[in-house]
Amino acid sequence: MIVFISVGTVGALGTNLIVGAAPPERGGSAAALSSMGGELGVALGVAMLGSLGAAVYRESVDVPDGTPATAVGAAGGSMEGAVTAARDLPPDTAAELLSAAATAYTNGLNAIGLTCAVIAATTAIIALTTLRGNRGAVLPGEGSARAGEGARGERGSLSAS
Repeated sequence: MIVFISVGTVGALGTNLIVGAAPPERGGSAAALSSMGGELGVALGVAMLGSLGAAVYRESVDVPDGTPATAVGAAGGSMEGAVTAARDLPPDTAAELLSAAATAYTNGLNAIGLTCAVIAATTAIIALTTLRGNRGAVLPGEGSARAGEGARGERGSLSAS
């Protein structure tokens, strides 16, 4: 659900750009391609970020000494494994194991958040530098008039009348 907070705005604008650039008889195909690209992007993003979080968890989980080997293996694989393994351990050992697993899980989430922040900042910088020169773009049908002015220079008119 959180993924779609930012995807909604970009998705609507992207679809408008893609469908608007296609000839009318190819509009359906363009919309389908846009939709498929968006779904693929979300799926790949979730898979890659999930893999990153899992890898950081596995590398940073520090199972306490004295934990049985079966619990070590389960806790080293996932947070769910740690919770399941902790049910069969003495209370003190279970608390230490769950604390270590929670810390590793938080490390994984922090790595995902940092990665998303870097991607967002990089995308913003690229957009800022790329789009900076497009302020005087000419809209279709306006000839050489500046954007936002009609053919006779009237502000706010998008038509050539």
